[in-house]
Amino acid sequence: SLEEDQPNNNNNNRFALKRLSGSFKKMTDTTKKFLKSVTSDNTGFGTAYGFMSILQIPIENSSSKRPIFCVAFRGTRTAKDFLNDINHTITDHGIFRGFYNRSHIYAWHIFKAIYEAKTDPTKPHYQENLQDIIFTGHSLGSADALIAPVVIATEKLERFAEFLKKPKKEIEDFWNSLKIHYVGFGTPRCGTSNLVEKARNTLTFHRRFNN
Repeated sequence: SLEEDQPNNNNNNRFALKRLSGSFKKMTDTTKKFLKSVTSDNTGFGTAYGFMSILQIPIENSSSKRPIFCVAFRGTRTAKDFLNDINHTITDHGIFRGFYNRSHIYAWHIFKAIYEAKTDPTKPHYQENLQDIIFTGHSLGSADALIAPVVIATEKLERFAEFLKKPKKEIEDFWNSLKIHYVGFGTPRCGTSNLVEKARNTLTFHRRFNN
């Protein structure tokens, strides 16, 4: 009967919870150990959009570490952010206007920090072996993280070459030598299939997690 089975079910539930608790504790301890082994240096992004940092990821069976440049965007916080969220006018580039306009504000700051991290030994965040760049964010920040590398790769390199007084090909070769990754959380729709195609051509790895 149901009554006779109930005690056994309770015991099974307690056993399952105990195992789950033990697994969670083990996972938490592992995560804490990992986080302690990861160091970061703030690059001085200094904008209201998020932060940039150099992560030093330990390499298994090695004393060296793998530098990863992380660009992290925050989600909606201000009234202006909300207006950007709902401005779905399509640009010629296949990107919603609200998101597209934002990219023109922060794109130069991001590219400059990455370029200096790879090429300028006088900078505190200099990493000669830097190869991997991760763009990430949540909600509006996830849209920013997806669009930023696309806009840089498809529209901004020639302009940035002028800013840096470098040949266009040198700047293009620099950007193309990097592995650009994207990890988004709660990503809204950002544009049309045109944007999707550009993202696929720009990103080495991409993953989206929905709420």
